[in-house]
Amino acid sequence: MTKEDIYQNFLKDPLLNENDYISEEQSTSLEFHQPTDIPMIEVIRIAIQGVVDGDTKNALTRKLNQLFKFR
Repeated sequence: MTKEDIYQNFLKDPLLNENDYISEEQSTSLEFHQPTDIPMIEVIRIAIQGVVDGDTKNALTRKLNQLFKFR
């Protein structure tokens, strides 16, 4: 599976819509390379990219910490 495939599978999760993280329209229109201002979606993107690219847990943790440091 590609990063885009994994990302789209996460976006289809009904919990994202039920908890008002994203709208139904956003869940079908967002693409992996598009940055968003939604922290939950950014965490998912960073996690997917890190796992697919083979990042270590430390590297992935550092990237997530950087995301929240600037929020």
